[in-house]
Amino acid sequence: MGSNLAYLDGTREKMQRIDPLQSRFAVSDSSARGDSGGGDTGLIVVESNGNRSLFKDDQSNLYAGINEIKAFPVTINGGVIKLNTNGREAKAAEHISGVNQILWENSARGSLQTMSFNAKWQFIKTGKRLESSTPEHSEIKAAFTHKVKIRIAGKVLLGGDNAIPIPDATFTITQDGDKKTFKGNSNGEHAYDLNSKSMISMVVEKDDYENASRGVDVRDIVDLRNHILSRKPFDKLTQMVAGDVNQDNWIDVVDIVAVRNVILGRNDHFSKDDAGNRKSVWRFLKNDFLDVNPAKAFESFENYASLTFSSLPSDVSNAHFLGFKLGDVNFDWSPPAAESTQNVHHASRETSRLFDVIPYRLSDNDELILEMHANSKPGLLGLQFELSWDDSVLSLAGIESQSLVGFNHQIHSRVSEGNAVIAWDDRSLNGIDLPSGEPAISLRFIPQPGADRGTPIRMTNQILVGLDESQ
Repeated sequence: MGSNLAYLDGTREKMQRIDPLQSRFAVSDSSARGDSGGGDTGLIVVESNGNRSLFKDDQSNLYAGINEIKAFPVTINGGVIKLNTNGREAKAAEHISGVNQILWENSARGSLQTMSFNAKWQFIKTGKRLESSTPEHSEIKAAFTHKVKIRIAGKVLLGGDNAIPIPDATFTITQDGDKKTFKGNSNGEHAYDLNSKSMISMVVEKDDYENASRGVDVRDIVDLRNHILSRKPFDKLTQMVAGDVNQDNWIDVVDIVAVRNVILGRNDHFSKDDAGNRKSVWRFLKNDFLDVNPAKAFESFENYASLTFSSLPSDVSNAHFLGFKLGDVNFDWSPPAAESTQNVHHASRETSRLFDVIPYRLSDNDELILEMHANSKPGLLGLQFELSWDDSVLSLAGIESQSLVGFNHQIHSRVSEGNAVIAWDDRSLNGIDLPSGEPAISLRFIPQPGADRGTPIRMTNQILVGLDESQ
Protein backbone atom coordinates (compact mmCIF):
# COMPACT_ATOMS: atom_id res chain seq x y z
CA MET A 1 0.00 0.00 0.00
CA GLY A 2 2.91 2.36 0.76
CA SER A 3 2.41 6.07 0.40
CA ASN A 4 -0.87 5.71 -1.50
CA LEU A 5 -2.64 5.30 1.84
CA ALA A 6 -3.03 7.82 4.61
CA TYR A 7 -4.72 7.79 7.98
CA LEU A 8 -7.32 10.50 7.99
CA ASP A 9 -7.50 13.14 10.72
CA GLY A 10 -11.09 12.60 11.82
CA THR A 11 -12.78 14.35 8.92
CA ARG A 12 -13.57 10.91 7.44
CA GLU A 13 -14.41 7.60 9.06
CA LYS A 14 -11.95 5.24 7.38
CA MET A 15 -8.79 5.08 5.31
CA GLN A 16 -9.15 6.13 1.69
CA ARG A 17 -6.94 5.56 -1.33
CA ILE A 18 -5.60 8.87 -2.52
CA ASP A 19 -3.44 10.21 -5.30
CA PRO A 20 -0.24 11.68 -3.77
CA LEU A 21 0.08 14.02 -6.74
CA GLN A 22 -3.22 15.70 -5.90
CA SER A 23 -1.69 17.54 -2.96
CA ARG A 24 1.60 17.32 -1.16
CA PHE A 25 -0.32 17.17 2.09
CA ALA A 26 -2.11 13.95 1.12
CA VAL A 27 0.21 11.24 2.44
CA SER A 28 1.12 10.75 6.05
CA ASP A 29 4.23 8.56 5.93
CA SER A 30 7.79 9.86 6.18
CA SER A 31 8.04 10.46 2.46
CA ALA A 32 5.34 13.10 2.51
CA ARG A 33 5.90 16.82 2.15
CA GLY A 34 3.52 18.84 4.26
CA ASP A 35 2.79 21.47 6.83
CA SER A 36 5.02 21.14 9.85
CA GLY A 37 2.58 23.07 11.99
CA GLY A 38 4.79 26.13 12.10
CA GLY A 39 4.32 27.21 8.51
CA ASP A 40 7.66 25.78 7.33
CA THR A 41 6.89 23.82 4.15
CA GLY A 42 10.43 23.64 2.84
CA LEU A 43 9.37 25.47 -0.33
CA ILE A 44 11.30 28.32 -1.88
CA VAL A 45 9.46 31.29 -3.35
CA VAL A 46 10.03 31.80 -7.06
CA GLU A 47 7.43 34.56 -7.52
CA SER A 48 4.64 35.83 -5.29
CA ASN A 49 3.05 38.77 -7.09
CA GLY A 50 -0.67 38.75 -7.83
CA ASN A 51 -3.20 36.25 -6.51
CA ARG A 52 -1.19 33.07 -7.17
CA SER A 53 2.39 32.30 -6.17
CA LEU A 54 5.03 30.01 -7.65
CA PHE A 55 7.38 27.86 -5.54
CA LYS A 56 10.04 25.21 -5.93
CA ASP A 57 11.40 22.56 -3.61
CA ASP A 58 15.05 21.65 -3.08
CA GLN A 59 14.95 19.53 -6.24
CA SER A 60 13.46 22.36 -8.35
CA ASN A 61 10.03 20.69 -8.60
CA LEU A 62 7.34 23.33 -9.16
CA TYR A 63 4.45 24.13 -6.81
CA ALA A 64 1.78 26.80 -7.18
CA GLY A 65 -1.15 28.15 -5.22
CA ILE A 66 -2.53 30.98 -3.10
CA ASN A 67 0.39 30.59 -0.68
CA GLU A 68 3.00 28.01 0.27
CA ILE A 69 0.67 26.30 2.74
CA LYS A 70 -2.02 25.73 0.11
CA ALA A 71 0.23 25.10 -2.88
CA PHE A 72 -0.14 22.04 -5.15
CA PRO A 73 2.57 20.31 -7.16
CA VAL A 74 2.42 21.42 -10.79
CA THR A 75 1.93 18.24 -12.83
CA ILE A 76 1.69 17.05 -16.43
CA ASN A 77 0.72 13.47 -17.28
CA GLY A 78 1.08 12.55 -13.60
CA GLY A 79 4.63 13.88 -13.22
CA VAL A 80 5.80 17.02 -11.42
CA ILE A 81 7.21 19.74 -13.69
CA LYS A 82 10.68 21.12 -13.02
CA LEU A 83 11.54 24.83 -12.79
CA ASN A 84 13.67 24.49 -15.91
CA THR A 85 12.14 22.26 -18.57
CA ASN A 86 13.11 21.87 -22.24
CA GLY A 87 15.12 25.09 -22.32
CA ARG A 88 12.37 27.11 -20.67
CA GLU A 89 12.19 28.52 -17.12
CA ALA A 90 9.00 29.04 -15.14
CA LYS A 91 8.77 32.75 -14.22
CA ALA A 92 5.38 33.30 -12.61
CA ALA A 93 2.00 31.81 -11.71
CA GLU A 94 -1.33 33.64 -11.91
CA HIS A 95 -5.08 33.14 -12.06
CA ILE A 96 -6.11 34.91 -15.28
CA SER A 97 -9.62 34.93 -16.77
CA GLY A 98 -10.68 32.14 -14.41
CA VAL A 99 -7.78 29.84 -15.31
CA ASN A 100 -4.59 28.97 -13.44
CA GLN A 101 -1.60 29.72 -15.67
CA ILE A 102 2.19 29.60 -15.53
CA LEU A 103 4.40 31.86 -17.62
CA TRP A 104 7.52 30.32 -19.19
CA GLU A 105 10.47 32.10 -20.74
CA ASN A 106 12.76 30.59 -23.36
CA SER A 107 16.25 31.07 -21.94
CA ALA A 108 17.89 31.49 -25.35
CA ARG A 109 15.26 33.40 -27.37
CA GLY A 110 13.57 35.46 -24.62
CA SER A 111 10.14 34.41 -25.92
CA LEU A 112 7.24 33.80 -23.54
CA GLN A 113 4.68 31.01 -23.44
CA THR A 114 1.82 30.15 -21.11
CA MET A 115 0.55 26.82 -19.82
CA SER A 116 -2.95 26.42 -18.38
CA PHE A 117 -3.85 24.20 -15.41
CA ASN A 118 -6.96 23.13 -13.52
CA ALA A 119 -7.74 24.01 -9.88
CA LYS A 120 -5.27 21.34 -8.67
CA TRP A 121 -2.55 22.57 -11.02
CA GLN A 122 -2.79 19.63 -13.40
CA PHE A 123 -1.88 20.45 -17.02
CA ILE A 124 -4.63 21.41 -19.52
CA LYS A 125 -2.99 23.02 -22.52
CA THR A 126 -0.10 25.14 -23.82
CA GLY A 127 -0.52 28.62 -25.28
CA LYS A 128 1.24 29.98 -28.35
CA ARG A 129 4.81 31.22 -28.25
CA LEU A 130 5.14 35.03 -28.02
CA GLU A 131 8.33 36.58 -29.36
CA SER A 132 9.89 39.51 -27.53
CA SER A 133 9.20 41.91 -30.43
CA THR A 134 5.41 41.42 -30.33
CA PRO A 135 2.84 43.51 -28.39
CA GLU A 136 1.43 40.30 -26.93
CA HIS A 137 4.78 39.66 -25.24
CA SER A 138 4.52 42.86 -23.19
CA GLU A 139 0.82 42.33 -22.45
CA ILE A 140 1.20 38.80 -21.08
CA LYS A 141 4.24 39.81 -19.03
CA ALA A 142 2.26 42.65 -17.46
CA ALA A 143 -0.62 40.29 -16.65
CA PHE A 144 1.72 38.03 -14.66
CA THR A 145 3.49 40.84 -12.79
CA HIS A 146 0.33 42.35 -11.34
CA LYS A 147 1.10 43.74 -7.91
CA VAL A 148 -1.19 43.09 -4.98
CA LYS A 149 -1.58 45.46 -2.10
CA ILE A 150 -2.34 43.95 1.28
CA ARG A 151 -2.48 46.22 4.31
CA ILE A 152 -1.57 44.82 7.72
CA ALA A 153 -2.48 47.03 10.66
CA GLY A 154 -3.10 46.97 14.39
CA LYS A 155 -2.23 48.52 17.73
CA VAL A 156 0.32 48.00 20.46
CA LEU A 157 -0.96 48.75 23.95
CA LEU A 158 0.47 48.58 27.46
CA GLY A 159 -0.33 45.23 29.05
CA GLY A 160 -2.00 46.73 32.16
CA ASP A 161 -5.68 47.42 32.71
CA ASN A 162 -5.44 50.96 31.29
CA ALA A 163 -4.38 49.75 27.81
CA ILE A 164 -2.23 52.84 27.20
CA PRO A 165 -0.96 53.18 23.59
CA ILE A 166 2.79 52.66 23.25
CA PRO A 167 4.20 55.13 20.72
CA ASP A 168 7.02 54.75 18.22
CA ALA A 169 7.51 50.99 18.46
CA THR A 170 9.53 49.31 15.71
CA PHE A 171 7.85 46.55 13.67
CA THR A 172 9.73 43.98 11.59
CA ILE A 173 7.91 41.85 9.02
CA THR A 174 9.59 38.80 7.50
CA GLN A 175 8.06 37.64 4.21
CA ASP A 176 9.49 35.63 1.32
CA GLY A 177 12.89 35.68 3.01
CA ASP A 178 13.02 39.48 3.19
CA LYS A 179 12.72 41.72 6.25
CA LYS A 180 10.83 45.01 6.23
CA THR A 181 11.09 47.37 9.20
CA PHE A 182 8.83 50.33 9.96
CA LYS A 183 7.70 52.50 12.87
CA GLY A 184 4.34 52.74 14.58
CA ASN A 185 2.87 56.15 15.24
CA SER A 186 2.48 58.18 18.44
CA ASN A 187 -0.92 56.58 19.15
CA GLY A 188 0.43 53.05 19.19
CA GLU A 189 -1.03 52.31 15.75
CA HIS A 190 0.84 50.66 12.91
CA ALA A 191 0.06 49.92 9.27
CA TYR A 192 2.10 48.60 6.36
CA ASP A 193 1.29 47.75 2.74
CA LEU A 194 2.62 44.44 1.41
CA ASN A 195 2.96 43.39 -2.22
CA SER A 196 2.57 39.68 -1.53
CA LYS A 197 -0.06 37.45 0.05
CA SER A 198 2.42 34.85 1.21
CA MET A 199 3.07 33.96 4.84
CA ILE A 200 4.48 36.64 7.14
CA SER A 201 5.76 36.87 10.69
CA MET A 202 5.88 40.11 12.68
CA VAL A 203 7.81 41.11 15.79
CA VAL A 204 7.85 44.36 17.78
CA GLU A 205 10.77 46.05 19.53
CA LYS A 206 11.42 49.32 21.32
CA ASP A 207 14.82 50.67 22.27
CA ASP A 208 14.20 53.14 25.06
CA TYR A 209 17.32 53.04 27.20
CA GLU A 210 17.16 56.77 27.97
CA ASN A 211 13.84 56.12 29.75
CA ALA A 212 14.77 52.79 31.33
CA SER A 213 13.55 53.84 34.79
CA ARG A 214 10.30 55.41 33.61
CA GLY A 215 7.38 53.77 35.41
CA VAL A 216 9.77 51.78 37.63
CA ASP A 217 10.15 52.70 41.29
CA VAL A 218 10.30 51.36 44.83
CA ARG A 219 6.60 50.48 44.71
CA ASP A 220 7.44 47.88 42.09
CA ILE A 221 10.23 46.49 44.29
CA VAL A 222 7.76 46.07 47.17
CA ASP A 223 5.32 44.28 44.84
CA LEU A 224 8.12 42.01 43.61
CA ARG A 225 9.08 41.12 47.18
CA ASN A 226 5.45 40.36 48.04
CA HIS A 227 5.34 37.96 45.09
CA ILE A 228 8.68 36.27 45.83
CA LEU A 229 7.79 35.75 49.51
CA SER A 230 4.27 34.56 48.56
CA ARG A 231 2.71 37.30 50.66
CA LYS A 232 0.80 38.57 47.65
CA PRO A 233 1.69 36.48 44.58
CA PHE A 234 1.03 37.94 41.15
CA ASP A 235 -2.28 36.68 39.82
CA LYS A 236 -2.02 38.24 36.38
CA LEU A 237 -0.03 37.15 33.37
CA THR A 238 0.91 40.73 32.71
CA GLN A 239 2.61 41.08 36.10
CA MET A 240 4.59 37.90 35.50
CA VAL A 241 5.93 39.28 32.23
CA ALA A 242 6.83 42.70 33.66
CA GLY A 243 8.41 41.20 36.79
CA ASP A 244 10.82 38.93 34.93
CA VAL A 245 13.13 41.81 34.06
CA ASN A 246 16.17 39.70 33.17
CA GLN A 247 13.97 37.42 31.02
CA ASP A 248 15.16 34.15 32.55
CA ASN A 249 11.58 32.86 33.04
CA TRP A 250 11.72 33.28 36.80
CA ILE A 251 11.05 36.11 39.28
CA ASP A 252 13.57 36.28 42.10
CA VAL A 253 15.87 38.63 44.00
CA VAL A 254 18.08 38.96 40.91
CA ASP A 255 15.23 40.84 39.27
CA ILE A 256 14.94 43.12 42.32
CA VAL A 257 18.64 43.96 42.18
CA ALA A 258 18.33 44.76 38.48
CA VAL A 259 15.30 46.98 39.11
CA ARG A 260 17.07 48.90 41.88
CA ASN A 261 20.11 49.49 39.68
CA VAL A 262 17.88 50.99 37.00
CA ILE A 263 15.98 53.14 39.51
CA LEU A 264 19.25 54.48 40.89
CA GLY A 265 20.56 55.17 37.40
CA ARG A 266 23.45 52.70 37.65
CA ASN A 267 22.23 50.89 34.53
CA ASP A 268 20.06 51.79 31.57
CA HIS A 269 19.09 48.13 31.07
CA PHE A 270 18.11 45.13 33.19
CA SER A 271 20.23 42.43 31.57
CA LYS A 272 22.49 41.54 28.65
CA ASP A 273 22.46 38.73 26.11
CA ASP A 274 25.18 36.11 25.71
CA ALA A 275 27.14 38.44 23.42
CA GLY A 276 27.18 41.18 26.05
CA ASN A 277 24.63 43.40 24.31
CA ARG A 278 21.96 45.22 26.28
CA LYS A 279 18.55 43.60 26.18
CA SER A 280 15.61 45.89 25.59
CA VAL A 281 13.76 47.24 28.62
CA TRP A 282 10.55 46.39 26.75
CA ARG A 283 8.94 43.08 25.90
CA PHE A 284 6.18 42.58 23.34
CA LEU A 285 3.83 39.62 22.97
CA LYS A 286 0.93 39.08 20.61
CA ASN A 287 -2.46 40.03 21.97
CA ASP A 288 -3.86 36.52 22.54
CA PHE A 289 -1.21 35.90 25.18
CA LEU A 290 -3.91 37.04 27.61
CA ASP A 291 -5.68 33.71 27.04
CA VAL A 292 -2.78 31.74 28.55
CA ASN A 293 -3.16 30.08 31.95
CA PRO A 294 -1.12 32.20 34.42
CA ALA A 295 0.51 29.03 35.76
CA LYS A 296 1.93 28.44 32.27
CA ALA A 297 3.11 32.02 31.71
CA PHE A 298 6.84 31.34 31.63
CA GLU A 299 6.36 28.31 29.37
CA SER A 300 4.49 30.40 26.81
CA PHE A 301 6.57 33.55 26.28
CA GLU A 302 8.42 32.37 23.21
CA ASN A 303 5.24 31.08 21.56
CA TYR A 304 3.78 34.58 21.61
CA ALA A 305 6.85 36.66 20.73
CA SER A 306 5.86 36.89 17.06
CA LEU A 307 2.61 37.17 15.16
CA THR A 308 2.31 34.86 12.15
CA PHE A 309 -0.19 34.78 9.29
CA SER A 310 0.07 31.71 7.06
CA SER A 311 -1.66 33.60 4.26
CA LEU A 312 -3.08 37.05 3.61
CA PRO A 313 -6.17 36.70 1.41
CA SER A 314 -7.28 40.20 2.38
CA ASP A 315 -6.32 43.16 4.56
CA VAL A 316 -5.53 42.43 8.21
CA SER A 317 -6.65 44.90 10.87
CA ASN A 318 -6.07 42.87 14.05
CA ALA A 319 -2.27 42.62 14.16
CA HIS A 320 -2.32 43.65 17.83
CA PHE A 321 0.46 43.39 20.42
CA LEU A 322 0.79 43.88 24.17
CA GLY A 323 3.76 45.89 25.43
CA PHE A 324 5.39 45.42 28.82
CA LYS A 325 7.77 47.93 30.36
CA LEU A 326 9.98 45.56 32.30
CA GLY A 327 10.04 46.25 36.04
CA ASP A 328 6.75 48.14 35.95
CA VAL A 329 4.63 45.48 37.67
CA ASN A 330 1.97 47.98 38.77
CA PHE A 331 1.68 49.40 35.22
CA ASP A 332 1.95 53.10 36.04
CA TRP A 333 4.10 53.82 32.97
CA SER A 334 2.85 56.43 30.54
CA PRO A 335 4.45 57.93 27.43
CA PRO A 336 7.14 60.55 28.09
CA ALA A 337 6.11 64.14 27.55
CA ALA A 338 7.82 67.47 28.15
CA GLU A 339 5.64 68.26 31.16
CA SER A 340 5.57 64.77 32.65
CA THR A 341 7.45 63.48 35.69
CA GLN A 342 9.25 60.19 36.08
CA ASN A 343 6.12 58.34 37.17
CA VAL A 344 3.11 60.22 35.92
CA HIS A 345 0.54 58.40 38.01
CA HIS A 346 2.28 59.51 41.21
CA ALA A 347 2.93 63.11 40.19
CA SER A 348 0.16 64.56 42.35
CA ARG A 349 1.65 62.95 45.45
CA GLU A 350 4.69 65.21 45.23
CA THR A 351 2.52 68.09 46.46
CA SER A 352 1.20 66.22 49.52
CA ARG A 353 4.28 66.73 51.72
CA LEU A 354 5.54 63.17 51.77
CA PHE A 355 8.75 64.50 53.32
CA ASP A 356 9.59 67.38 55.65
CA VAL A 357 13.06 68.84 55.24
CA ILE A 358 14.70 70.17 58.38
CA PRO A 359 16.96 73.18 57.63
CA TYR A 360 20.70 72.75 57.76
CA ARG A 361 22.39 72.31 61.08
CA LEU A 362 26.14 72.51 61.57
CA SER A 363 27.88 69.42 62.93
CA ASP A 364 30.92 69.38 65.19
CA ASN A 365 33.22 68.91 62.20
CA ASP A 366 31.67 71.80 60.26
CA GLU A 367 29.50 69.65 58.00
CA LEU A 368 26.02 70.81 57.03
CA ILE A 369 23.40 68.21 57.99
CA LEU A 370 20.17 68.01 56.02
CA GLU A 371 17.46 65.82 57.58
CA MET A 372 14.65 64.21 55.56
CA HIS A 373 11.63 63.30 57.71
CA ALA A 374 9.06 60.95 56.16
CA ASN A 375 5.39 61.73 56.78
CA SER A 376 4.48 58.06 56.55
CA LYS A 377 1.75 55.94 57.97
CA PRO A 378 2.70 53.09 60.30
CA GLY A 379 4.57 50.29 58.59
CA LEU A 380 6.95 51.95 56.15
CA LEU A 381 7.99 49.48 53.43
CA GLY A 382 9.84 51.71 51.02
CA LEU A 383 10.84 55.23 50.11
CA GLN A 384 12.39 56.93 47.13
CA PHE A 385 13.40 60.45 46.16
CA GLU A 386 15.92 62.36 44.10
CA LEU A 387 17.91 65.43 45.16
CA SER A 388 19.80 67.92 43.01
CA TRP A 389 21.97 70.93 43.92
CA ASP A 390 24.81 73.08 42.64
CA ASP A 391 27.93 70.99 43.22
CA SER A 392 30.16 74.04 42.88
CA VAL A 393 28.64 75.24 46.18
CA LEU A 394 28.13 72.01 48.10
CA SER A 395 29.78 68.58 48.02
CA LEU A 396 27.88 65.56 49.39
CA ALA A 397 30.00 63.82 52.03
CA GLY A 398 27.64 61.02 53.06
CA ILE A 399 24.14 59.57 53.32
CA GLU A 400 23.05 57.88 56.55
CA SER A 401 20.00 56.43 58.26
CA GLN A 402 19.54 55.21 61.81
CA SER A 403 15.84 54.52 61.25
CA LEU A 404 15.62 52.48 58.04
CA VAL A 405 16.36 48.81 58.72
CA GLY A 406 19.19 47.50 56.55
CA PHE A 407 19.90 50.85 54.89
CA ASN A 408 23.26 50.86 53.14
CA HIS A 409 24.22 53.89 51.10
CA GLN A 410 26.22 51.72 48.69
CA ILE A 411 23.16 49.58 47.96
CA HIS A 412 20.30 52.03 48.29
CA SER A 413 21.71 55.23 46.80
CA ARG A 414 23.71 56.58 43.90
CA VAL A 415 25.54 59.89 43.98
CA SER A 416 26.85 61.86 41.02
CA GLU A 417 27.85 65.51 40.63
CA GLY A 418 25.08 67.59 42.13
CA ASN A 419 22.64 64.67 42.25
CA ALA A 420 21.62 61.84 44.56
CA VAL A 421 18.95 59.15 44.10
CA ILE A 422 17.80 57.11 47.09
CA ALA A 423 15.60 54.00 46.91
CA TRP A 424 15.20 51.86 50.02
CA ASP A 425 12.81 49.02 50.80
CA ASP A 426 12.28 46.76 53.80
CA ARG A 427 13.48 43.29 52.76
CA SER A 428 11.40 41.60 55.48
CA LEU A 429 8.16 43.31 54.38
CA ASN A 430 7.27 43.69 58.07
CA GLY A 431 7.21 47.48 57.82
CA ILE A 432 8.86 49.87 60.24
CA ASP A 433 7.48 52.67 62.38
CA LEU A 434 9.82 55.64 62.28
CA PRO A 435 10.66 57.01 65.74
CA SER A 436 9.01 60.33 66.41
CA GLY A 437 11.30 63.23 65.56
CA GLU A 438 13.91 60.98 63.96
CA PRO A 439 14.86 61.57 60.32
CA ALA A 440 14.45 58.81 57.77
CA ILE A 441 17.56 59.95 55.92
CA SER A 442 20.35 62.36 56.85
CA LEU A 443 22.68 63.90 54.27
CA ARG A 444 26.04 65.44 55.11
CA PHE A 445 27.29 68.29 52.92
CA ILE A 446 30.62 70.14 52.88
CA PRO A 447 30.82 73.72 51.53
CA GLN A 448 33.09 73.92 48.51
CA PRO A 449 36.22 76.03 49.05
CA GLY A 450 35.68 79.60 47.90
CA ALA A 451 31.92 79.27 47.50
CA ASP A 452 30.41 82.73 47.99
CA ARG A 453 26.73 81.88 47.52
CA GLY A 454 24.15 79.33 48.50
CA THR A 455 22.29 76.73 46.49
CA PRO A 456 18.74 75.38 46.60
CA ILE A 457 18.36 71.63 47.00
CA ARG A 458 15.53 70.36 44.84
CA MET A 459 13.63 67.20 45.72
CA THR A 460 11.71 65.27 43.07
CA ASN A 461 10.17 61.85 42.43
CA GLN A 462 9.09 61.41 46.04
CA ILE A 463 7.51 58.06 46.94
CA LEU A 464 6.55 56.45 50.23
CA VAL A 465 5.09 52.95 50.41
CA GLY A 466 3.21 51.91 53.55
CA LEU A 467 2.23 48.46 54.77
CA ASP A 468 -1.45 49.20 54.15
CA GLU A 469 -0.74 49.86 50.44
CA SER A 470 0.79 46.43 49.87
CA GLN A 471 -1.91 44.29 51.44
